Formats: sequence, structure tokens, C-alpha cells
Amino acid sequence: MQRVCRVRVSVTDVREWPTRTGYDIHADLPGAGSTRAHLAAAADALAVDARLPMGCGVEISPGAHRGAVVLRVATVNRLTQNIDYPADYRARSILDPVALGEYRDGSTAAVLLRESSALVTGQKGSGKTTTLHALTAGIGLCRDAIVWHIDLNGGGMSQAWLHPWLEGDSPRPAVDWAAATPDEALELAETARAIAKDRKKSTRALKIRANSSLMPVSPELPEIVVIVDEGAESLSPTNRDTRELREALEEIQRIGRNEAVNVVFSSLRATQDMISANVKKQSAVRVGMYVTDEEELSFLFGWSRRGLSLADLPGPGCGFVQDGQAAPRPFRGYFMQPGDVVDAAHAVARTRPELDAAARQVAGQVYATRYDRMRAAFTDLDGEHQEEPPARYVTPAPVAPVRPRLASVPCGPDASAWPDLRDLVKPPAAPSMTRAADWPDLLPRQRRPEVVRAEQVPAVPAAPAPARPLPEVLRRALAAYEAAGDDRMHSAALAEALGAADALALAALLRPLGVTTLPRAFIRGGTEARGYALADLQAAAERVCSGELEVPDEVAKWPAA
Repeated sequence: MQRVCRVRVSVTDVREWPTRTGYDIHADLPGAGSTRAHLAAAADALAVDARLPMGCGVEISPGAHRGAVVLRVATVNRLTQNIDYPADYRARSILDPVALGEYRDGSTAAVLLRESSALVTGQKGSGKTTTLHALTAGIGLCRDAIVWHIDLNGGGMSQAWLHPWLEGDSPRPAVDWAAATPDEALELAETARAIAKDRKKSTRALKIRANSSLMPVSPELPEIVVIVDEGAESLSPTNRDTRELREALEEIQRIGRNEAVNVVFSSLRATQDMISANVKKQSAVRVGMYVTDEEELSFLFGWSRRGLSLADLPGPGCGFVQDGQAAPRPFRGYFMQPGDVVDAAHAVARTRPELDAAARQVAGQVYATRYDRMRAAFTDLDGEHQEEPPARYVTPAPVAPVRPRLASVPCGPDASAWPDLRDLVKPPAAPSMTRAADWPDLLPRQRRPEVVRAEQVPAVPAAPAPARPLPEVLRRALAAYEAAGDDRMHSAALAEALGAADALALAALLRPLGVTTLPRAFIRGGTEARGYALADLQAAAERVCSGELEVPDEVAKWPAA
């Protein structure tokens, strides 16, 4: 440091990283006018002088006080290794940092998004979309946030997240609203803006009760995070066709911080022909994925960040991340295959909250009917652009979703004669490949083989097992769903259909079978209330028939008991 920076420092500690791929140098600066900025500007020169391996570098960070500094020195290039997205789908909060990948020292690269907008840039093939997938997963798993997508780049970012819902494997999509056309994107952006403005006045009493100037978020009042892919299509100041959309999104960024309506932008470049200067200035979180020109990094992080070097980025999948006033740090983004996205989509769909009632009222009919438009748009994105497609590429017309229908479930004494419960909920087979469900599945499941559709799995003879008849409560419940033709029922309605005393009595019967109410209320018949999912009852029935689940006596004897 004395040779390169002309600064004599006092080293107070050297700590090896747990990964044994580098170490931290803790040092005190002299009091002769030297600052941390002097070292930060020479970070690349320090790495060259130390003859560090390619992809390794020196990061300059604040120390315990203004005159202290920490140098993170990487000695092994970990950024060349793919890091799979951790299959940890536990619920979390938007108040916690959202993980994007790992830094060189093995710690998690994460950003805070409760109050901050974000900007993600990177050339084609840099890993930008994979980073947006990690953001979608991290935000989607929050019990107090929901994700909306604006994806005008052919719907490529949203399709895998919607795949389980489009295939009928999930009762609702992981992404609450996805827009693949300019008109739908404008509707989404204007709705988000209207919700932000309404929350400014409708949450006044809530903030006073919480004694907080920042609006509290919760499963009942979730944050809305709008993720925009390929900002050049929607945010470019030179694109007059999307001026209204651009203005709506920029206004959300300006006014929505306190009201928990936020935007994550993405673009190929951070230049003004791609994205306005205001969007960049208002984005406290900035992620610059791999580029081939260091000038691109200067556009994003500012020309004063002279310590940044492309030598710190081995290639696509890597980038620099900056959260607030902290210096940009190189990191490796989590790698998500399509099958990983589908796995995460199942988890998000199970736990994410619904939009609060006040926001739904502001959103109106355009929000209430979004699923119909999403299904049509993402079932056949390319059909309207092909005037006379070749016969073998003709895309089937979108079909309405088929509600699960259950036949009676016989469980006789011979286990080999029992039906496969998955067959009872499959839609009737078509004579030819005219439905989307009959097309080959192009998204391989790599971690959860159980999500593969039943028709794709060869039949395996069931092993002999003792007779396990379904308890009467499950038989009646499955029959009630069949009669209703629905995949969810309110607790009171199901209790009445079963002849149970009330919702509490029904819960006492179903709880020993592993069936509980859904975490969020839902609307049926104009009423919002808690209730049960058909899929949970089917899973319990399958476990009973297979012998995996033992039925307690008090449940088996119902209703005689």
C-alpha cells in the first residue's frame, strides 16, 4: 500500500475467510490527510501489485471508525463457479435483505428493497434475467410482499413463473400480475400508481397507531414490487409509443417508497437512450452484470468509482452490486434453471399474500379480471404475430382452465385395486394434441420430481399394503368439492356440507389428517373468508390410502362419535 498508494498504514489484524479463498486486512490510516478514497481508487493497482490470480481483487470497505479501513483480498477465484439458488423456501419478510448470490468471501450478496427502487443492467447473456429470477423468488417468498411483472421482451421472464398455474398444477400464479403487452403493462402501471396514491391517505390512521412515519407492511397489507424486464422496450425516452407507461413507472418510483409500491427496473445499458437519468438517480440499489466495456460500469455506478475493474468479473453470471452508499462489490449471481424457477413458483404460490381489500377496490375490474388476460397472453404469445404459419407450427387456441373434478374414491380391502388419486383430477383425454396440456413439457423438473405430471410418469404397480379405507370426513369433503366444482371452499361452507357443527369442529377433524386452512383469506360468492384447498384434502386421502397416515380413532368414528 505504501508503494502503490503512497500511504503508510498500520495493520491491526489479518483474518482468513472461512472459505479459505482470501483474507481481510484491518488497518488504520495515517492522520495526514489520507482517506479511504485514496485506497479505493487504487484497488485495481493493488491487485496487480500483489500478483493476484485472474478474477481475484481487492475490495476497500469502511473499518471500525473513520480512520480505519478493511481490505478484502481474494486469493482464489470463486466467481467462476455456478452457485445454485438455495432450495430454502421458508417464508420471509420484505424488511429483510433479498439474496442475489454470493460475494467472493462466501457471504450472501443481498439488498434491502422495502424502501428502495433497484436498477439491474447488463448486456445480453450477462445473467441479468437470472438475477431478476432471484429477485422474483426472494420477494415472492416474503409473506408481506407480492410481485408484478412487466415483461415486454416476449414474456421470457414470466413464463416459467406462470407455468405451474397455466398447467393446472397450482391454484394461483406465483406472480400476482404479469403483463406481456404494452396495453396490459400500462394498465398494471396505472393501477400500481393509483394504489400508491390511495395508500397515502387510507393508511394515515395505521401509521399513527404504529407510531411510524413509514407505512407498516404485513400479510394483510403487502408491498407491491413491480419488476420490469428489458427497460429499453418500455422506459427508453426515445420510445414515444410507451411514454405513458414510462411516466407512470417513474411516478411510482418517486411517490411509492413510503406506501410500499416499488419498482425494479432492468436495461441493457444505464445510458440515457435506454433509461432516463431520473430512474438511475432514484435507484438506491444498483446491479451491474457482466459487460465487456468498463465504461458501462461508469454509466451505472458513477465516474468517481475508479476502483471498479472488469478483471474482477470472470464472465457472465457475475456483476457488481451496490446497496445505498456502500461501494459496489463483485458477486456471483444465483443460477436458476427453468426447473428451479418452477419449484420456486410452487412455493411462492402456496405462501404469498393476496392484495389487500382497499387496494383491490382501487384496482377495480381490471385487476379482478387479470387472470383471464394473463392466461390468454401467456398461452399463445406468438400466435397473433404469425399471418400464415406452417401447418406443423400452428398453435392450438387457448382453452379455459379445467377445474378438478373428483369421482368417488373407493378404498376396498385389496390395495392393488385402489385407483391412483392423481388420475381422478386429470381432465378427460383428448383424441389429439389440441390442448396445451398435451404438448411436450419443455421445462424439466430437476429438484422436485413430484411436480411432474402424472401422465408423464410410467405406471408402477403398487406394492401390497393393508386395507386403509378413507374416513367419512374425507369422503364427504371430497364429494363436497366435486359438487361445488371448485378447488377452494370457505370453512363455514365446507362445515355445512359435511354436517359438522361449525368451522371449529371441522378444523378439529381435519387437523389430525394434516389438513389446515390456507394462510390467506380468499373470495367466494362475494365473501372473503378463510378456508381449505382441494389439493390438501387430496394429499391427505392419498396418504391415508397408502398407509403413510394413520387415522385417529376420533376421526375414524366420526360422525358416530
